[in-house]
Amino acid sequence: MATVTYPSTNFVESAGCILFHLRTRRICLLYHHKRAQWLLPKGRRDLSEPRSVTALRETREESGYEGRLLPVTLLTRCLDPALETAAGQYVPDVPRRAEGATEPFMLMVRDTTQTGKAGAARASGLMQGNSVKLIWWYVAEYGGELGEGAVAAGEAQFGVWWFAYDEAVGKLSFEADREVVKKAIDVVRETYHAASG
Repeated sequence: MATVTYPSTNFVESAGCILFHLRTRRICLLYHHKRAQWLLPKGRRDLSEPRSVTALRETREESGYEGRLLPVTLLTRCLDPALETAAGQYVPDVPRRAEGATEPFMLMVRDTTQTGKAGAARASGLMQGNSVKLIWWYVAEYGGELGEGAVAAGEAQFGVWWFAYDEAVGKLSFEADREVVKKAIDVVRETYHAASG
């Protein structure tokens, strides 16, 4: 893939969480009433806001559930400063196993060149060329109690539901979201459910 650069007018950053309830092995999904779509909680990053804070804030605003980043075991190319210091030399850029990581486990890059919002910005003269939306995905946990069919007070356009892992994958309206959730489930199963199946 060739290097592509985007000025600040041509990209938007979002972040979201796959919100797990570990005790019941369920995942939180949103149902957008007007669009009749099953979605994941996510939204745009505020100026100067850390991405992880965006992910938790948007999840809370849209679902009504207060989550916390869930430390997981994952393969990542993030550099561990302790490893670099211990080695005293250059550490190769390769995936490494990280335990207790709260980094994004996935990045989605969506081409928004042809979407309505990008089209409006282009028509106004504020944007030229291609545009993208970057979506950083985190694993989070809600540790409270769930009632049968419990729905929290999130944003009004959403219904909020909890589904068993595999059922959640099947409910989602978009293939890209299904891939994100499958990966999150794999990470959580490896970290928390490996011994219990």
